[in-house]
Amino acid sequence: DSKEPKFTPNKFSPRKGKYGKGEFTIAYTEEGAISDMTLFYGIPANMKNFDMSYCEVGKSQICSATVDLTDFDGKSIQYYVELSDNIATTKSPTVTNVLIDLTPPIMEDFNFLVDDNKVEFHVDLDSAATVLYKDLSDKKPAWKKLCSESQTKNNNNICHNVKKFKKNTTHDVIIRAEDRAQNYVEREIEFFT
Repeated sequence: DSKEPKFTPNKFSPRKGKYGKGEFTIAYTEEGAISDMTLFYGIPANMKNFDMSYCEVGKSQICSATVDLTDFDGKSIQYYVELSDNIATTKSPTVTNVLIDLTPPIMEDFNFLVDDNKVEFHVDLDSAATVLYKDLSDKKPAWKKLCSESQTKNNNNICHNVKKFKKNTTHDVIIRAEDRAQNYVEREIEFFT
């Protein structure tokens, strides 16, 4: 092996400025043996490390690591990788900053009112989130939007909307409030229209 390891930071995950939950993906090329590969993550005063020496060698490799980020929930952290082979130790060319959000939204209040085939939903959240619903009694159940994140944010974290459902049917519906980091909370309801 006569070449130093090379990283492909545009294929790292999570991406700069995005949300992280503890899953890191690193892209690199190393054609010799890896003697050490370490993920460094945290805030400058509290950097932690995770051994990734299990990653394979070769061109255009992708390797993943899952770490516990509970200590950093609600904070912005940075991460980078160092890879050592028999020639040198190479640090990833960028230090990536990501936001850590492990906390799902909370449904503080939830009500619905059935009027013929119309159902009025009222979901009161602790923070802005997208509110979705899925009718499991549909032939092909799919998530549909009840309120966007901007709608709940502009309405004091409340989603209030009316949707029509098929008549003379018992509906088994899941309501999901999901934040930008894809943390979510669900409530299942049943009603007849």
